[in-house]
Amino acid sequence: MPPVLVGAFALQLGGFASGTRPWAVAVGMLVLALCAAWGAASRHCSVLDPLGLGLGRGGRGERKSVIDAWIGMLPWLVLGLGVASWWVSPVPRAGLLFLCYGPWLLLLVPTMRTAMDSRSRRSLAEAGFAIAVLLVSVVALWDWLVRGSPRAAMPLGHHNLLAIWLVAVLPLAVLPSRWQATATQRAVSSGSWGWRGLSLVAAGLGLMALLATRSLGGALGFGVQVMVVVWTFPRPAGGRLGGARLVAALATASAVVLAAGWRRLLSLMGAGDRSMEARWQYLRAGIDGWRDRPLLGSGPGSSSWTLSQYLDFSGLPAQQTVTDVHSLPFDLLYEVGALGSVLAILVALAWVRARRRDSGQLRDSNARAWASAADVSLIGISTTAIVGGFFDVMAVWVLIPMVLGVRLGASSLSGRAPRSPASRIASAVVVVLLGVVCLGPVRAQFSYQRGQLDAAVRSDPGHPLYRASLARSNGITADAVTAAEAATGLAALFLSAGDVARGQGDLEQAGAALARSCDLSPGDPLGPYLLAGLLDPGPFDERTVSEAQSRSLDAVARALLAEPRLLVTPELLARPDVRGASVRLLDARVEIPIGWRAALIDAERALPERSSMVVDPLDLVLLADETSETSLSLFAFRRSPSPVALARATIDRRLAATIQMPPALELEGFDPGIFADDCRLSTRGSR
Repeated sequence: MPPVLVGAFALQLGGFASGTRPWAVAVGMLVLALCAAWGAASRHCSVLDPLGLGLGRGGRGERKSVIDAWIGMLPWLVLGLGVASWWVSPVPRAGLLFLCYGPWLLLLVPTMRTAMDSRSRRSLAEAGFAIAVLLVSVVALWDWLVRGSPRAAMPLGHHNLLAIWLVAVLPLAVLPSRWQATATQRAVSSGSWGWRGLSLVAAGLGLMALLATRSLGGALGFGVQVMVVVWTFPRPAGGRLGGARLVAALATASAVVLAAGWRRLLSLMGAGDRSMEARWQYLRAGIDGWRDRPLLGSGPGSSSWTLSQYLDFSGLPAQQTVTDVHSLPFDLLYEVGALGSVLAILVALAWVRARRRDSGQLRDSNARAWASAADVSLIGISTTAIVGGFFDVMAVWVLIPMVLGVRLGASSLSGRAPRSPASRIASAVVVVLLGVVCLGPVRAQFSYQRGQLDAAVRSDPGHPLYRASLARSNGITADAVTAAEAATGLAALFLSAGDVARGQGDLEQAGAALARSCDLSPGDPLGPYLLAGLLDPGPFDERTVSEAQSRSLDAVARALLAEPRLLVTPELLARPDVRGASVRLLDARVEIPIGWRAALIDAERALPERSSMVVDPLDLVLLADETSETSLSLFAFRRSPSPVALARATIDRRLAATIQMPPALELEGFDPGIFADDCRLSTRGSR
């Protein structure tokens, strides 16, 4: 059961792209619901203590103290707090599926425990995990070596996700039989060498795939695992545990980390590592968002839709969607607040306490080996989660209860509580009924995939992507604005709403939406440019600029920072006064590298004095979902990409060819402090 489950979700049901297909979502939810129902009805499951945190040595023969009973209920308290956070969330639709998946994943632990509670089942599971690693690694290496992907990422669809998966599953595929094979235990039964050979092949291909991901977080997680394994590996009879083992552990771990992440480490030691700078921005944004809602956070799943509004500046492409803090502890802090984070930490501590207590009761060598392998897996998952892994797909979320269940299955604790068959059946029925909550969203996803936008909105009216797509198709301003406000931090939806409102002549709604999109994504040139078009400054004297004129000039200036070729649009070619004033406005800003300012002045002076004629028109179009790497639908909504033009502007191709300048905000030395709210320029940096 456990290897089949993790393999199915990795290969088809829970990958970054594959898991967005409606049939994969439906099948995955059905599988999890059935597994959770089985776990709820299992003889190993005390519904009030599914993780075995508060049980004594034998659940039936001993009474629990009040403290142990409450400790056992901590996971349910975490879920309850998650529901409270969802209830007060500014984007409740983002966490709707949490109501289903949360209990299912928690009750998946006793399911995995039942599947691993005998030596024969564990032996079969090791072969199953080895086969799962083998299949995933072959797909990953084929995609990398044959299809030419820059990093190994398939079948999960992202190199960090593949690294997390391998770090979690490799110990279970390789370590159990190895851990029992000390120098005095080499004599094994005939036939077992075949399974050991399979695990060694899986280990080799898995390590190659992990190195090919070039994930520094995965390398660190695996390095820590190697250090733990070398340090705790069973000693030969009469062997000594000394400094040599510590040196070997550190040297082996360092070699693994360097082998997988040496390029990234070299980049970190140099100046200007863009990825690390971006991660610091995400971290600061997460902390700022938590300060706004410190106790209960912004709600489960909210970071995908709201985090961008706390970014001071993202030095990423205009279409980049920032969906998480890139560190699971800080994601939890942002989404469920201090209360949820503290309870999650208490659950982790209670787990360590309970497993340390039952480790001394493991008399069987096979059980000890599996317990140690599961512990190593959890250590790797925890390390990658802290240093930068993100857990956006079900293939990764399924791993956590699976490993917890494997660890409990190796334990001598029975975990049984005196429950009647009727109570177990009732628990299972309640778990299945939770799926009713998910029927509407699943039906809507099928409709959306078929292009039936009206049906998708009717089935799932709170989903911003469906409503925004329908509003853009029908030109309904109110629906476009409602969709953008339902996901408060996604610039693309506000840009789309502004463009729809502008096309319908609703200038007030258009101006507000375009200003919001400009603030959320300073790297997008079309938001401020379209906003400037709504704020026609009229004839003006630079010595007496009105507030409306000042705002218009600021919007033009911000558009030019992101796309200098907008100097040759018909509107600016016809208004050299506005064009020149905006360029001089930028020339006065110390936050912009001086060379870029000089080049912009030269480019503007070389343009015709006044002309509205565009001889060779070229459309600059901002597309959403143009590529999977920058897909709004895929990253923010976990839906298949559907390319759509959000906004466009026309320029003169011939004149644009003379403007050979990069965007200012991509240059080293550019200070994002130039940006102020409401698509304005700040006042602190002008000279």
